[in-house]
Amino acid sequence: MKKLLSTAIIICTVFAATAQDYRSVDSLLCEIYRKDQRVRANFETVFTGKLPQDSVLKFVQTMHNTDQENQAVIYKLLDEQGWPDNLSPLANQAIFLVVDHGNITDQQKYFPLIEQQVKKGNLDKSSCMTLYDRILMHTGKKQIYGTQTVSYTDKQTGDQVFYLWPVENPSRLDSLRKAINLPPIEQYLEVFKQRGMHVIWDKELTIDEIQKKKAGL
Repeated sequence: MKKLLSTAIIICTVFAATAQDYRSVDSLLCEIYRKDQRVRANFETVFTGKLPQDSVLKFVQTMHNTDQENQAVIYKLLDEQGWPDNLSPLANQAIFLVVDHGNITDQQKYFPLIEQQVKKGNLDKSSCMTLYDRILMHTGKKQIYGTQTVSYTDKQTGDQVFYLWPVENPSRLDSLRKAINLPPIEQYLEVFKQRGMHVIWDKELTIDEIQKKKAGL
């Protein structure tokens, strides 16, 4: 954590001192991107019930610690300097992913900055709307684009059960997804299946019902 805080100070100092020295900052952000993805490399294996519980808990804690370290850097940068211009696509994606993997308060706080980057052409609209769906889910609302899933442990079998979070307008879902360059929902769900995660899409499922399932009621 101390190392990451030092990195945050370095990033902000570079901007304050040179105003144009983007290469050093870009390199640091790209490393944050790699850390974010590296810790998630075994996500499917962990959450498909193929590892013992203690290994799952260790994975979750490691991911949480990494996210917190990355957030310390990115949030300091955004709060003190704003979103830098002239970054590489990977560096822009690093900032997005750190916010995307943050808590709901941080997601809501920095979402306007992400919208601005979409308008500037620095981020894909699909990424922005994926985060928007996540914010809706975390605030107990139906999602728009069908990008978010939820899982819980079946008490009888011990297996992980995956559901697509309830969608606002199922009949228009594919057309809405197409508008932001996302594949049809069935194709999206097939990707999960190929990774060993069978995601159930129950069009009649309510938010109250899925929350009860998660609570084991």
